[in-house]
Amino acid sequence: MFKGKVFSVYQWKQKMFDGRYVTYEAVWRPASVNIIATVGRKLVMTRERQPGIAGWYLGIPGGRAVEGETPLQGAKRELREETGYASDDWTLIGTDQAWPVTRWMTCWYLARNCRRVAPQSTSVNERVEVFTVGLDEFLRKTISMWGNILCDFAEMKYDREKRDAFARKAFGSGSAD
Repeated sequence: MFKGKVFSVYQWKQKMFDGRYVTYEAVWRPASVNIIATVGRKLVMTRERQPGIAGWYLGIPGGRAVEGETPLQGAKRELREETGYASDDWTLIGTDQAWPVTRWMTCWYLARNCRRVAPQSTSVNERVEVFTVGLDEFLRKTISMWGNILCDFAEMKYDREKRDAFARKAFGSGSAD
């Protein structure tokens, strides 16, 4: 239906359980990549600004794979462009997929032992300041960056008191079990 520079929209006829056909739509875009990069015992973070977004925001190196790139190739290119760093030690640490009608995969990579190999080469649509932090500060900053609700659910998995408090809120009383 539509092919843009980043997003494409397509339709298809889907057979329903009762035998009727209904037209469905979905949005597709290339994979996004997020890189947790280490330099010694520090983690790389960014302070970024983009046109159309009010103010500066915290982030980590990342972006989107371009046509013809694998997600890992995109991650390596994004790390070098945004930070000037490179690594020979990459691990895919997870992927997530947006909702079923949005075909958009995000790949999370760990890039260990990064070293500066080039100057930063950001595009005209971004300003990126690079800095490093220790693990405790990284965790504190990323919790505020990525939405406390997801972090709350992750904490509930390991914190009995938080899990029980949520269970009381969700079910009215009692513990999670």
